[in-house]
Amino acid sequence: MKIAEFIKKLEYIATLPTTYYSIAGGEWAKWNGRSWNFDCVILIKAILWGWNESKNHVHGGAIYGSNQVYDDSADTIINRCKEVSSNFKNIQVGELLWMEGHVGIYVGNGQVIECTAAWESKVLYSKIDSAGNRSRNGIYVGKWIKHGKLPYLIYDNIPNSDNSNTAKTNVITYQAYTNCWLPEVNKCDNTEDGFAGNGNQIISGFRCKLNNGELIYETHLLGANWIGAVSSKNYKKNDMQKIHSYAGIYGYAMDGIRIKSTSGNVKYRVKTKQDGWLPWAMGFGSKGNLFAGVYGHAIIGIQVKMES
Repeated sequence: MKIAEFIKKLEYIATLPTTYYSIAGGEWAKWNGRSWNFDCVILIKAILWGWNESKNHVHGGAIYGSNQVYDDSADTIINRCKEVSSNFKNIQVGELLWMEGHVGIYVGNGQVIECTAAWESKVLYSKIDSAGNRSRNGIYVGKWIKHGKLPYLIYDNIPNSDNSNTAKTNVITYQAYTNCWLPEVNKCDNTEDGFAGNGNQIISGFRCKLNNGELIYETHLLGANWIGAVSSKNYKKNDMQKIHSYAGIYGYAMDGIRIKSTSGNVKYRVKTKQDGWLPWAMGFGSKGNLFAGVYGHAIIGIQVKMES
């Protein structure tokens, strides 16, 4: 399997509801009615065995032992890897990361996709530094010990992550609607064009996109509900006609937004008349910092950025 295809499937799974499931019996890679069951190494093997999100198949479409992929544990799969090293300064996109009892996949720009019970029990993005330290949202849990190339993947022409155009990958463009679509914003700071909004005008529409990857976003109407997520794939600057090119309903104030990314951790916050700028949110939920906003307080400003 080519690296690009493998990473794309990993990134896609990271957008789905998943559960870290300490695999026992035949429940691996299975849809449990609410989420997909994975553990750290099953996540990798299931993709290589052909997982295709089939809820009608006991293992999501994965065929045990197929494609000449061995049923290794987290502690034995590293032994099949090539060019194994403990120097994390030369790690390449798609390489397996290993620590005792656990594995993940390096996806570039200092980020790892792994299924873990650390932080949250699911498939998620974490960070790695040049010493192998493992963190998420500034909370450090453990340290990667080795990395290496899986024998099942084609690594040809994959650049070293440190030279993989991080700046271009991390650019988010976003736009807000008050009584018209305001100018696009592609930065996030305290300058006049460092946020989406116009004074105290209430925002009723919002759209955003990522240079390399997909954003899923949704708005909550003041006094009502979350009204359905849209994809950045349908982003169209200033468009007034296509309902899936933006989130919101023209003329109806929003009091919450939530955003998630297929290519890393996205952070966002909003401003209201009552509260000013609220704390940064990261996630895609309806409580705590899994959304940005205060129910009942109309949004007048929005900022979005990739976690640095």
